[in-house]
Amino acid sequence: MSVLLAIVGGILFPLLSIHYIVHPRRITDASWYGHFSEYTNLYLLPPGFALLASVCWAYVADSWGFDEIFTVLSVVAMFWVALTAIGFIAMLGVPMPPFLTPKWVRERRKADREAKRQRRADRKAARDGTPETGTSGD
Repeated sequence: MSVLLAIVGGILFPLLSIHYIVHPRRITDASWYGHFSEYTNLYLLPPGFALLASVCWAYVADSWGFDEIFTVLSVVAMFWVALTAIGFIAMLGVPMPPFLTPKWVRERRKADREAKRQRRADRKAARDGTPETGTSGD
């Protein structure tokens, strides 16, 4: 019975991993942007599900006596553990490199930073009594 559950997990977890890799990169906007779940959806769930899939298939290979496949899957699982650890670090708020972040997230963050700079400049201009100058000289 446990081998059957591992096979089901070995099929289900890669599909979930692929979903969390492809879906955030295909959408142009998400309700979870800017929240804690952004880091979970982008960095923790894809390698986490891939890790679970590797563990499931390693269990099946070990149960059926395929030692070579078990060894390979164990090494692959170590890779996914490392990526899951990076995802956990991202959840703590450490910025991730651009190649790990979807393009729409980078563009939206850039627009948010520019809007924040503009609001700050407008508040400063209103406080100082000087007329608005438009955009800052970036």
